[in-house]
Amino acid sequence: MLDAAPLKNAVMSERAWVVTATFAQGKETLRFTLCKRWPNEVITTGSVRESGSFSVMTSFKKTRELLGGAYLADIISNEEFVLLYDCSFSENLELTYKEYERFDLEEMADSECLAEFRVNKHDLPHLPECLQIPGAFVCNQDSVCEGMEAVSMLLRRLSYPCRYSDMIPRFGRPAPVLSMLTNKVVDFIYDTHGWRIKQWNQDLLSPARLQTYADALYAKGAALDNCFGFVDGRVWPIARPDENQSRLK
Repeated sequence: MLDAAPLKNAVMSERAWVVTATFAQGKETLRFTLCKRWPNEVITTGSVRESGSFSVMTSFKKTRELLGGAYLADIISNEEFVLLYDCSFSENLELTYKEYERFDLEEMADSECLAEFRVNKHDLPHLPECLQIPGAFVCNQDSVCEGMEAVSMLLRRLSYPCRYSDMIPRFGRPAPVLSMLTNKVVDFIYDTHGWRIKQWNQDLLSPARLQTYADALYAKGAALDNCFGFVDGRVWPIARPDENQSRLK
């Protein structure tokens, strides 16, 4: 039950209006701000839970619960409740994740690692070391993830087809957090190792070496005699190619 009187302020004009409300619940305070532009376009909606000397963004579900308590306690009116409650839903699907266990590599079978990450289980621990992955990643909203789990997220994401919602049962985290952590790993790898693909390696990619690679590929049955490497991807069948039709099946 909310036990403190709110501080409410409404500013209205012909083109825009702003509603802010502050509710106290014990030692925590919910500060909800809604900004709208005429006639019905929402610019910003948000809520902050304050406790002591720090503030954190609260979830939409928590916001709806607090608004319901404020309404039952007659702190906000019917119109305020309807307005704020309707704006307390995410545009993303609210997928459950707490019912799943957090990621544990030791509990995974070898076949599961190969199917989900395309890497053998005994090889996975070498990746963070080779890529110089830090011990943990921290998101802007304070979610923390160990380096091994973060690398596994990236591997799972890169295995096709895969959506963030498909990763929830394996990692037990909400889809937005999975997205933020995966992007952090991508950014880290690019910032740390990007020079390897932006600078030409004369030792490995000299004309003589390139010819050696092309000859080895052609000897294995490649259709071209001047191909020295491949972009990671998948070969799709082509309808009736003029040459080397059997090699594209």
